[in-house]
Amino acid sequence: MATKSLNVVTLSAPTEGINKAVNETFVMSQSYTLTGNGGTPTVNLTWQYDGVDIPTSGSSGLVADLGVQNSATEATTYNRTITCKSAGAYVIRAKAVDVTTPVTKYSTNTPTVTVISEPIQNEKSIDGTVNFAGDVASRCTFGIKIGTVNIVYTKKGRIK
Repeated sequence: MATKSLNVVTLSAPTEGINKAVNETFVMSQSYTLTGNGGTPTVNLTWQYDGVDIPTSGSSGLVADLGVQNSATEATTYNRTITCKSAGAYVIRAKAVDVTTPVTKYSTNTPTVTVISEPIQNEKSIDGTVNFAGDVASRCTFGIKIGTVNIVYTKKGRIK
């Protein structure tokens, strides 16, 4: 008896590159379609980065909350929450395997997840006024440290 064939695997989220920090998460979603007539094959889905299946544990790369989706149903969306474990750039994709034949198909979209080691912070501003007045014997220097960047201001002579 003939069976349908694995046709298209879709990575529906994320659809483009994303930026995350270590220990942040994102969701990968995928589904697949079949073509032809006949019986329905058994299809297993996996989530990948850099050409390897995303593991369910580990301290580097990307880690998924759940592993392989065995016996997935056609046109059903399956999700995995992915945790970014270490800094780097990771190319992600969806993978479907027809275990009957065996035929493997991959999603055509392969976005890059860029993971940085420091948490992404909202931009913060410093408001205020620094007042110096009078005669300065040689010079006045003050600085502001923002993260690892030092901003230093030096003025010689009279400051008004």
